[in-house]
Amino acid sequence: MYKLFSLNEIDGITQINDFKHHIKILITPWTISHFIWGYLFYLLGINYFWGFMIHSLYEYVNLTYDSFKKKWGESYDGFRSDSFFNTIGDTIFFMLGMILANHYNNTYLFTINFIIGFIFFSPSFQNLLTINRMKYINKLYPKIKVNKIKNYTLIDHYLWLIWIIVNILYIIKFKFKKQISF
Repeated sequence: MYKLFSLNEIDGITQINDFKHHIKILITPWTISHFIWGYLFYLLGINYFWGFMIHSLYEYVNLTYDSFKKKWGESYDGFRSDSFFNTIGDTIFFMLGMILANHYNNTYLFTINFIIGFIFFSPSFQNLLTINRMKYINKLYPKIKVNKIKNYTLIDHYLWLIWIIVNILYIIKFKFKKQISF
């Protein structure tokens, strides 16, 4: 089944015990992260070509390498794999983030981008996404016994910390660049 948009992070293959759910969704909540990373990549000096290549490599690894999928599955109960359809959507939004940064970058947009990422990658919001996914699955298949939802996985903390550090590095780069131009 194909779907254009979902508020629940249910793209790809989800499997819990004997239950298996497969859906292809172009835009999911995690598409936000691809957009804001695209924005930040451009600000860090990565051009469209290399941004596309780096993001495509990430998506390829995400789709094909079992060890990578296993790590996501450990953090997000039941997750097995994204769909290729979602990979296309994530790449489009990554590139749109780069285009926005190229044409409309200013302090306000940077601040909004940072705040969106700060909230999105926060362990609390990631936990909310997991809870909503499990509620969705329970609504479709009430007989499913979902394990107790883990609170704040280690990967949630890492993603949040990486987002903060990369933004701080950009601010330092920007401040340094401004000082040099005087």
